[in-house]
Amino acid sequence: MAYAKYGAKSPEWWKHLKWFKHRFWKKVRDTGEREIKQELNDARSDDLSKEMRRPERLAEALKEEIAEVVGFEMDDPRLETVTVTDVIVAADLRDAKVYALIEGSEDEIDQALKALQHAATFVRQQVAMNLSLRHAPLLHFVRDTAEENAARVGELLQDLTSKGEIKERTE
Repeated sequence: MAYAKYGAKSPEWWKHLKWFKHRFWKKVRDTGEREIKQELNDARSDDLSKEMRRPERLAEALKEEIAEVVGFEMDDPRLETVTVTDVIVAADLRDAKVYALIEGSEDEIDQALKALQHAATFVRQQVAMNLSLRHAPLLHFVRDTAEENAARVGELLQDLTSKGEIKERTE
């Protein structure tokens, strides 16, 4: 705007620039250092909170993609009963623990976990390609026992109520 109003590098242009700088720094002095520091701290805290959420966002995307790759792109019969339930990504985004629910006997579960560990590199490559990640985290497959534990607790409670040791509430 100053170029159009005055000519480039004309004395009027320099006066305008000097006036603008003076007005800017006067405004900075008037608002005070405290408010400026507060704004800087707020901006930094926003950046930190975004960094804290990134592993969670990546974990959700990884969960969906890994479930697709394991469910549809792999033809191993040992992986037919595998369901990806959760993914936890490390804060440095280098490692991811993938929880898989596997149905079957203990031997079938062990075979499926071995197949998953063996296919981890392939799954990682497919996920990196599908999500356009430059660095995909290393995948560590772990058996998810949460539903098994919940079923076991349910059975124990059922046994105790059938024996009469626990009374059922009716509300």
